[in-house]
Amino acid sequence: MSLGKLLSIIYRVRLKELRSMLEEYEIGNSEYPILLILDNKNGLSQNLLAKEGGFNKSIMAKGVKKLETLGYIEVKKEEENKQKKYVYLTKRGENLVPKIRSKIIEWEEQKLLNFSEKEKKELEKLLQKLYYNVSNER
Repeated sequence: MSLGKLLSIIYRVRLKELRSMLEEYEIGNSEYPILLILDNKNGLSQNLLAKEGGFNKSIMAKGVKKLETLGYIEVKKEEENKQKKYVYLTKRGENLVPKIRSKIIEWEEQKLLNFSEKEKKELEKLLQKLYYNVSNER
């Protein structure tokens, strides 16, 4: 099987299974990365949030709206420029982030169960190298 096909299948399975694991929190694959990004850099503009997550602005806006409705984030407008919005985790969002991280770790541990530590490190090294090559082509 080709590398492209393998990566595509792994990606789709991960999305499907993580979506299922996170549905109890009413969030999906386009929302949880927003929370993880904000946990590292709280108070980003929606544009920077989209750039950090690799999302287009439309997907980001929908995700932000949903998370705000659920009470996981709040959006504040800049005083001088009312069109510029900044996104912040709420206490509820802060409490959810460790649960999300735990679900992601659980998924990875399940999938790498029969890998030795050496194989895990080698796989990560190879994927980092591939990522570097792909990200430099943009």
